[in-house]
Amino acid sequence: MQNNLVNWYWKIDVNSEQLVLCLSSDIHFPTLFCRQQVSSLTSPQCAFTTEDAELYSAFRDLLGTTNLNQEAQFTLAINATAACNYLTPCATKSWFFETLSKDKKTFECGDIVETQSLTLGYYLVLDSDPLTSTIILLSQKQQVDSNRVFNQGQVLKVHNDRLEKKSNIELLTL
Repeated sequence: MQNNLVNWYWKIDVNSEQLVLCLSSDIHFPTLFCRQQVSSLTSPQCAFTTEDAELYSAFRDLLGTTNLNQEAQFTLAINATAACNYLTPCATKSWFFETLSKDKKTFECGDIVETQSLTLGYYLVLDSDPLTSTIILLSQKQQVDSNRVFNQGQVLKVHNDRLEKKSNIELLTL
């Protein structure tokens, strides 16, 4: 009888020092996060939990409404799940972005927002409080100053006045 149980788990790869999602004995998906960025893996191998699966599914469904290809949707959903559940909190980096509003704004996990610096960037909100939001870059890249480019999957924390919520219709322009 064949074992049909899914046994996905997270681990830190000993060679690359990256957080990896192991889908099977021969399929390992490296995330964008290194050992120093990960705070809550409690053992060398940590199960891909029901909470991880629910979060991944919600992100995957949301990203399915964008024009991102299937590979980017999978990659971003896995990285967003890892960031939400295992990443060390990061300091705000609001100075890279223009203030978009003086109004107090609040956001929810799963909102798509834009930021403006040298170029426009679209992000997915991973976590939010009344003042700041943790976001992951959905755009291929965003030029934030003459020397710095953020690449797809970059996780940042910024003040909410730097973010503007986008509607589903606007998602087609990612």
